[in-house]
Amino acid sequence: MTAKTPTSAAASKSPIAARDFKDADTGRAFAGGKPVEDVEDGLLENYRTAGLLRPTVLNGAQQIVADGQDAA
Repeated sequence: MTAKTPTSAAASKSPIAARDFKDADTGRAFAGGKPVEDVEDGLLENYRTAGLLRPTVLNGAQQIVADGQDAA
């Protein structure tokens, strides 16, 4: 299996939401598979720690899951 070629979101270095989620503090909602943009670095780190963002480099199994999420 080959890795997915970078999309415009990946090229811009915006992290991708792993699933739909809403930040209760800010009230902002993010859609799974879409870039998480205009968010402070501290919040991004919180989202990453909580598992709400995809890893920046995907292994084969993670790529299969991400492809399935994007198709849904």
